[in-house]
Amino acid sequence: MTSSQREQLLEGLRGQAVRIPDLRPIFSGWAGAYGGNISPHLKELVGVVDEKLQSLFANEAKLARLKAADFALFASSWWPQAGIEELRILTFLAIWLFTWDDEIDEPTGSCTDDFKAAQAYRLETMNFIEHCLGLGTSSVHPLATNPIIESFRVIGERFYVAYNHEQRKRFFKEIVLFLAKSQHEQEIRLSGRIPSIEEYRAFRMGTSAVGVGIAALEFANKARISGSIMEDPNVKCIWTETNIIISM
Repeated sequence: MTSSQREQLLEGLRGQAVRIPDLRPIFSGWAGAYGGNISPHLKELVGVVDEKLQSLFANEAKLARLKAADFALFASSWWPQAGIEELRILTFLAIWLFTWDDEIDEPTGSCTDDFKAAQAYRLETMNFIEHCLGLGTSSVHPLATNPIIESFRVIGERFYVAYNHEQRKRFFKEIVLFLAKSQHEQEIRLSGRIPSIEEYRAFRMGTSAVGVGIAALEFANKARISGSIMEDPNVKCIWTETNIIISM
């Protein structure tokens, strides 16, 4: 589909009413399906989030949009059993994932329409995170040229302490998938065509960053699950199905 065809499709959809059914009854047996499974630290996080966002962005309009996203509620819902310090770091992780992606995906992003710049952004991010997690080969810590990339440092430092080498490799693997699928998604978007269902499914499983969130569960619960369990086909199946439910 050409760029003009894509624009025609979008124009045809503009102004149309879309009815989204109430999906909550499907999950009525799930803990927290109606908002009851939220961290008791939610109120404490609100100020932490505001301070973090203000340290990253000066633009008032962007700040207002990000504050409206309510990262405190997001993290409190995703990791309700986490202690306050773990939840603080996980909230920073959520902020990092969304703001990092905005640089490539949002209309005002610095790399939205510049694939070469986006590739450099992805490569720098991967190298920086790899080193933060103690998985890099260089003894010299790289300096990030982008404040959003740099904001991962505090996250990486805490995961480095809390996770063993095997856990950090598993976490990093999900980060790499997130970065790789963002490339796939951007390539299709810049081509001007609409992705097929198969293509969308393929990149959405990574760009949703659900895998990153799952890989952070051990951090949230101060757990250390053996690799033999985490690599078991049944556990991998649960991991994949969880991703599908949330991403799709």
